[in-house]
Amino acid sequence: MATHTDYMDAKRAEETAVKLSSEGLISGHERDRAKDKVEEMTTRYDSECKRLALLEHSAEARSIPSSD
Repeated sequence: MATHTDYMDAKRAEETAVKLSSEGLISGHERDRAKDKVEEMTTRYDSECKRLALLEHSAEARSIPSSD
């Protein structure tokens, strides 16, 4: 799932930004921007996981033979 890759990339970028910010190599603004991206990707990833679960549940419900 591409969203998972985007989420993991955002987490790695935030970790890097925090480290570089603590060393004074980037601004706090850039660090905060990386944090915002992680929050956005967390929301998107969670939404996509819920959507996938709903689709799987729906597919399972359609494939259950009726007991008529």
